[in-house]
Amino acid sequence: MNPNNPSQPTEQPTPPVETQSVAPKASRFPDLKNMNRKKLITVASIAGGALVLAIIATILYVSLMTVSKQDYRDAVVQYNAVSGAGSKLTSSIKAFSSSTMSGSDEAYDSAVKTAEGSITSIQEENTKLAELKAVRIGEGKELYTAFNNKLTTYLAYGDDVIGSIEKVRPALVTCAGISKASTSDAQLAAVKSCSTTLNSVNDVPNAEFSTFINSLKGGYTKYITVYEGMSALTSPFGSQYDQYKSLRDQMNAIQKDIQAASKTFSTDIAKHDSDVSVKASADALGNYLSKQQK
Repeated sequence: MNPNNPSQPTEQPTPPVETQSVAPKASRFPDLKNMNRKKLITVASIAGGALVLAIIATILYVSLMTVSKQDYRDAVVQYNAVSGAGSKLTSSIKAFSSSTMSGSDEAYDSAVKTAEGSITSIQEENTKLAELKAVRIGEGKELYTAFNNKLTTYLAYGDDVIGSIEKVRPALVTCAGISKASTSDAQLAAVKSCSTTLNSVNDVPNAEFSTFINSLKGGYTKYITVYEGMSALTSPFGSQYDQYKSLRDQMNAIQKDIQAASKTFSTDIAKHDSDVSVKASADALGNYLSKQQK
């Protein structure tokens, strides 16, 4: 109670407020020193890894782009395999050509299979050559590309020639019988048989053969007409001499046209053979590989 005023209660002193201790919060900012050190280690690791990859890449590049002596030796061996297959094709073509007119059907069929097999063999050996490093890099690649382009064209041409001869052979064999006829009637019959067989020939793949056969078709058709006209004359050296002379001149002109067509055919075939020849590009590639292997 208040001593001065007993009716009022005595005020109690306010207790002091206790101070609460607060633990400091962890800093929200990282340790820059440790962070920089870790960053340097990471960057160094990345840089080191990149350097290793660069070295590996360089080694691989040098390995891929460098042709060793052994690579060239391997290429020479395989090039010789292609060349050997080409020699076999040359031999088989000779046998094929000789059997076209004079050989039996069995000999001809065998020669065709041999020639076709030789072409396949060249293609297979050339595919193996194309896989070798010596012809996939630098000058070797350039020389091989030129050779391969020529070879591809040459083999396609060979296929066309073989296919064309198979188409025209029956007609050529039949027409060869004209020279064996001993009488006028037999000769006319042989010419008619020749013309009929020629007219049955179609879809000849080689352009030179196709042009030649078409020339023969037209020539022999005219020849038959003139020959029949001459055979119908009853007085060729008398009252009908002028008709006979005109028909004889026409026949001579037709024969010259057929001979000219044969000569043109031979010339065109020889020119085409020269155009598709692989020799120059093959020699260039072979000489290069041989020189590089030493």
